[in-house]
Amino acid sequence: PHLEVSQPLIRFAPTALGDVRQASFYISNNSSKSEDGSRKNGNMKKSFHIVVPDGIDLTVSPSVGTLNPGQRLRVQLTFGPTLKKEDIENEAMEAARQVILNESIRRKG
Repeated sequence: PHLEVSQPLIRFAPTALGDVRQASFYISNNSSKSEDGSRKNGNMKKSFHIVVPDGIDLTVSPSVGTLNPGQRLRVQLTFGPTLKKEDIENEAMEAARQVILNESIRRKG
């Protein structure tokens, strides 16, 4: 068996810049030992590593771990949107283009 997650989809409420939303889920290793203590097929420690792509305002804690058979671990997600300098510059450039375009159209009309 593989590790199981309690919620395969996490939805955050709309979050304003500078605000933070948190959510959590559980990762479980549902393999178990037989009654005589021997290992059944698939009964072993299971490791996980959660990777958040660059540029995503999400932190995961813990993002790496190993679970023993029967163990369950709570994983905390924290989402806090930020406005990156590049985004501000791109918006400013687009706004400037629109002003120039509008002025050009106004002069022609």
